Amino acid sequence: MILLYHKIFSENQKSFTKWWVSSMIFKSQILILQKRGAKFVYLSDYDVNNPDQICITFDGVYSNVIENAVPILKEQGIPFELFLVGDFIGKTNDFDIEEPPCRFATFEELKLGISHGGRIQWHSKTHQLLNSSNIINELTVDVESIGPKCYEWFAYPHGQFDNSMFELVGQKFKGAVACENGNDYYLSLKRYSVFEDNFDLILKEMDKK
Repeated sequence: MILLYHKIFSENQKSFTKWWVSSMIFKSQILILQKRGAKFVYLSDYDVNNPDQICITFDGVYSNVIENAVPILKEQGIPFELFLVGDFIGKTNDFDIEEPPCRFATFEELKLGISHGGRIQWHSKTHQLLNSSNIINELTVDVESIGPKCYEWFAYPHGQFDNSMFELVGQKFKGAVACENGNDYYLSLKRYSVFEDNFDLILKEMDKK
């Protein structure tokens, strides 16, 4: 199973929307998975037919992920994937009127994430919904490679895709991930969005596999 997180906040902050998971709850989720015998892997090693495998992914790559989630993953020796948006590195999410201000990770923070077990992947150039007029630009990686295995995987903006995109995505990336609308195909792998209040449901999904 591939898990998707967005923002991880510290204990001296508060949760704003469902996209925010506290570092304490995040760690408890990781420990629960470990106790269940999860085998944490990178996407390049992920086997959809192995129910024990777990891949941890983050979309957008906010600074709070580097600050609050990465130390926990480093401590536990867990690999993870960081899907960045090329034009937003080091900037704030001013475009998102439904979310409080939040800064995306800088290059220095991303490099720290890599040094602690992360791999940098591509979540598009501007996070627009893909269509026939912008897909080439959005798939084009114009950010320097800052670590091993960089930009091998793609995460569809907003998780939205259709079969017409597969040829272009497959030409540029080894594979791609969607959200709950995905499947077992390597260019549209299913991910489960993790919130503070839905982890029991995700564990039940694991038990079905």
